[in-house]
Amino acid sequence: MLDAMLYVMPLIIGAILEVMFGDPPGIPTPRSLAELVCAKLRDKNEGKVEAGKWTALIMAGALAAAALASALLYLIIPPLGAVLEGILCWWCFSARHVFDETMKIHDRLKEGYITDAKVQISMVSERDTSDLEEDGIVRAAVEAAAEGTAVEASAPLFWMMIGGAPLAVMYRAAQAAAHIFSSPTQPDNAADKAYRFMEAAPAALAAQAAALTAGIVKLDSKTAQAILKRDGRKYRPFSAVHSAFAGALGVKLGGDISYGGEVIHRDMVGDEKTEIHFEDIQSSDKLLCAASGGMLLLSCIIRMILMAIVMYIGHKLFR
Repeated sequence: MLDAMLYVMPLIIGAILEVMFGDPPGIPTPRSLAELVCAKLRDKNEGKVEAGKWTALIMAGALAAAALASALLYLIIPPLGAVLEGILCWWCFSARHVFDETMKIHDRLKEGYITDAKVQISMVSERDTSDLEEDGIVRAAVEAAAEGTAVEASAPLFWMMIGGAPLAVMYRAAQAAAHIFSSPTQPDNAADKAYRFMEAAPAALAAQAAALTAGIVKLDSKTAQAILKRDGRKYRPFSAVHSAFAGALGVKLGGDISYGGEVIHRDMVGDEKTEIHFEDIQSSDKLLCAASGGMLLLSCIIRMILMAIVMYIGHKLFR
């Protein structure tokens, strides 16, 4: 029983710290450290970086460092190993940041400060905002909450579930490499492919979690599931989770988006049962919390099952 608790304790510790403190101010996180390394490599080589080679090395280094630190403490004092892994898990989350920043957009719009709301979008999205009207700002914030569910909550939980904090740290390293070595208008290099590979399954799970938990926060779960099934593959990489959120809220998401003046064409997802409104941002943040909680519960259950399987195999082999 104690072994099983140690196996899920990092997930619980990480989630509690994330809810309480969000992104740790002034403390380097796995992603920020990896971004620093990637940026220095890019600047040193004047932008000409072998993205595939360096992405692989950075991911491998992040995995090895987290695994070595955790393993040493687990061998010496197992509970301290679980605590360290829990702290690493916390540093891999960033859902609280998305929640806080999108709620600031909600507050600026509620107060009538459209320009301030546009500025605030830059905290959660790299899209151009100069031409956005209020509905476009709301849509951007709702999409940021949906993407945050996939990238900042579901993905770290998924990789922690499979391989603990070391795999979650490796995921963050891949994300950092993709952020520095590629761009939204020029994806598909090796760094972006590595990140999208690690993000694909968690994003699909996040969409399902959002659709299934929408009813908990008094949104439309049935329509979310229907829209997810209908529109979930219209564009990459986030049409699935956008579709789930659009269905739950009864609005349309997606559509053309601009990065650095270059327009990326996307289909619309969802049905406009009601005109999108700034209060939809608050609703989307509630759905972010519900879906993240569902993913945490699923991760703990699967970690317990994996632990039971490992213990059973060990008993059979070494009895």
